[in-house]
Amino acid sequence: MKTVMFDSMIYDKIIETKGFMELLKARHRQGVLRILDTHIQQDQLTATPLSNSKRAQLLTLYEELKSLAERINTSGAAWDVSRWDEAAYGNGDEEKAITEIMGPKGKHTHDALIAVTAAIHVDTLVTNESRMPNQIKSRFPQLEVLKFEGFQRALGTY
Repeated sequence: MKTVMFDSMIYDKIIETKGFMELLKARHRQGVLRILDTHIQQDQLTATPLSNSKRAQLLTLYEELKSLAERINTSGAAWDVSRWDEAAYGNGDEEKAITEIMGPKGKHTHDALIAVTAAIHVDTLVTNESRMPNQIKSRFPQLEVLKFEGFQRALGTY
């Protein structure tokens, strides 16, 4: 069984890709795919501006995926982002990794929390971020990081 986590931007790709949700459901039913998520994905999708025409689709998709996904606590926490009752506190390594992935300007907190959580709990993180995969792979070489298209191809082989 392959365990995966989606970066929040992947929800757009799932909506845009005809038949993909059905494939996810089939792989989940077959017992070859396990999906984990955190409050971060939900929070980011809920924060989509009302003016965005995809907002309703994103929230509907999130609700649909919730029936397949297992919700877990984030591995680490960040002020003004984390839900304190949905964050796990470790020995400090998680916070160090989060800070490193956030970068020197301290941006990308949501991405960093998802990445560190994925590194600890899943086999594969699916993200279309351009800067993050190299940072994640250098810190967590065991984590497979795939762009959506790569995951789409791999999903056919699970």
